[in-house]
Amino acid sequence: MLYVEDDSEMQGLIMDILDYEGIEVIMDTGKNLYRLLDEHEVGMILMDENLRWCQGSDLCKQLKSLSNYQHVPVIMISGLWDIPSIALECGADGYIRKPFDMYDIMSTINLHYAHS
Repeated sequence: MLYVEDDSEMQGLIMDILDYEGIEVIMDTGKNLYRLLDEHEVGMILMDENLRWCQGSDLCKQLKSLSNYQHVPVIMISGLWDIPSIALECGADGYIRKPFDMYDIMSTINLHYAHS
C-alpha cells in the first residue's frame, strides 16, 4: 500500500494502525508517486487531499487518466465537509473522513485493498 501524506503526525497515526494490522506501507508526499508505482506492487493508495504542494484529488485525476495506473484503488482522506463529492469527482474509489477511528480505516481498506 502507498500512503500519500506530508503531515508527519498523520503519517505516524496511520502507520501505527496499518502496522498493527500487518499491512506493509510505503510513505510518500506524492512527489515520487509514479516512480514508486513503477518500482513496487501497490495494491492501494491512501491519499490526503490537502498536501502542501498540491491537492490529492488532482493527483488522483491524473492517476486515473493513465491506463497503467487506473486499476489501482485510491482512497482519499480529508476532514473537508465535501470530501464525498471531491472523491467522486476525481475518480477515487472511496474516502475516509477525518476525524476517523481505526475501524473506519480498516473497513474502507478491507473493501478496496488488493493484497499482493
